[in-house]
Amino acid sequence: MSKQNKLDFHQARVIHITWESHLDRPFESMIGSVPDWPKSQQCELGHWLNRVSAKKLQDFPVLSRIQKHHHLFHTAVDACYLAAQRGERDEFEKEKKQLRVESREILYLLTLLELEYRQQQVEAKTQRSAFQGLMQIFSPPSHDRLHKELHLNVSDARLFHVLWIQDEMENAFHGHARQADLAQLDHCDLGVWIHDIGLKMHADLPEIQLLNESHKSFHDYSRAVIGALRHGRSESADNAYAKLQVLSREIIYLLTRIEMHLGHSASITSEHTAL
Repeated sequence: MSKQNKLDFHQARVIHITWESHLDRPFESMIGSVPDWPKSQQCELGHWLNRVSAKKLQDFPVLSRIQKHHHLFHTAVDACYLAAQRGERDEFEKEKKQLRVESREILYLLTLLELEYRQQQVEAKTQRSAFQGLMQIFSPPSHDRLHKELHLNVSDARLFHVLWIQDEMENAFHGHARQADLAQLDHCDLGVWIHDIGLKMHADLPEIQLLNESHKSFHDYSRAVIGALRHGRSESADNAYAKLQVLSREIIYLLTRIEMHLGHSASITSEHTAL
């Protein structure tokens, strides 16, 4: 990633997941190795978060959350290394699990930040709602053409997924599901992409199959959350919602890995969101 004053969410996600792939190593390969990774403030994502984006996105509260989890990611990486040098396999596995948790949170929050930034750009010019604003960004804003021409790509699908989490499930959870529309669960833009593009064009990627399974589970838990809330089963709703949050992070993670594998295929990336 260039260290110029240019913000590109796509580059931020890909550079992070590339480092994660490099750092998520087996126990044996860490023993006796020399650390070959930069510190939190010195890596390319750290530079992007603390210098470039910190100046341009300081009004978005989610930025500080990303910075926090990025620091925790590097802390887990260093802890993995130290545990390996001490021969502490259990501690190593514990920290590697935390590394993966932090990595998924970073990717999810980067996408949320991109979503909020793009919404702000539209809302500054129109009086449209958040969802209408996002639909205006993407061309074409028509589900019929979406189905006919398979326009939706990974970048769009990822943003729609986070938007659905923020607007539909967050509102349903805090509003006790009064406004939730179960019918929307059967008309999911990400599901369209998975079945009409992902499974047909990129079935050789193992992440596609994992994405399909995670997405199905995500919708199962979405129904469970809404059903439990409507019947006053708060504990069941809390448990299902916690699993829903984990699955939503996994979905964003898998979409980003797919994007990394396939690069700039027409079915993968749209115009990058940049300042």
